[in-house]
Amino acid sequence: MDMDKLLKQWDELKKQEARKPQKTIGKALGEVFGEPRRPEAKQQRSIHDQLGNWITIHGVEDKDNEYLDDAGQRSAAEAARRFRMLEPQAVLDLHGYTAAEAEPLLERFLETSARKGLEKVLVIHGKGNHSTADHVMTDLTRRVLERNRRAGSFGPADRRHGGRGATWVKIRN
Repeated sequence: MDMDKLLKQWDELKKQEARKPQKTIGKALGEVFGEPRRPEAKQQRSIHDQLGNWITIHGVEDKDNEYLDDAGQRSAAEAARRFRMLEPQAVLDLHGYTAAEAEPLLERFLETSARKGLEKVLVIHGKGNHSTADHVMTDLTRRVLERNRRAGSFGPADRRHGGRGATWVKIRN
């Protein structure tokens, strides 16, 4: 089909739509003023029109408002929920490093993350299945995080980020 022909058809359809009387939804009973409503007319309306009509009838609720305190600040529960849902903004994988190599690497990672203004990072240390001693990297990671001034709260990652083989860290700035 010729592109000019398609464009002419498109223009004609738009002109026909412009000639149709506009429908207005009444808030009281959801009644339609103007043209009577027919089932085929509902099918012809676009999703955008349907959503617009629903918003006109029901309004839009500010869901964030319920999490704000009287001063307009986020509540602690909302801040914690938001942080849990936040994806790690940087990842350090300690697989293949010795404990002596991993410690300064982790320290630098935390400093760099704080300088960049990151909020949540992930440290992958492994589960310790292949080490001769018990959980060398897991214990090392915990010790470094407990004494480092840039590490805030931390805990085991959720399953999709490594479970007990990784630790999320809240970065203090």
